[in-house]
Amino acid sequence: MSPGMIEQFGARLRLEPDVIREACVLQHAEAILTLVQSPGFRTDSRWIAAHTRIPLDAINAALHHVLCPGELVMQPVNRRTISPSSHA
Repeated sequence: MSPGMIEQFGARLRLEPDVIREACVLQHAEAILTLVQSPGFRTDSRWIAAHTRIPLDAINAALHHVLCPGELVMQPVNRRTISPSSHA
């Protein structure tokens, strides 16, 4: 489900704005974790935003969500590591 749909349904269901926002962050994080596995991935927020068509601010929020707990580790020279339990 796209973040736009999450916002639309969340509003209809009268979910709290924080709950809707968190669901959108999770969707963006999933898009990032998928992109990380593609050849040519670059560890640059602007590049990720351009390739996912997700706004840069949303990319940064999603990156914070996956980087802080160690679900994703971004290293220099376009290397990356995804924890085994994060993305099947």
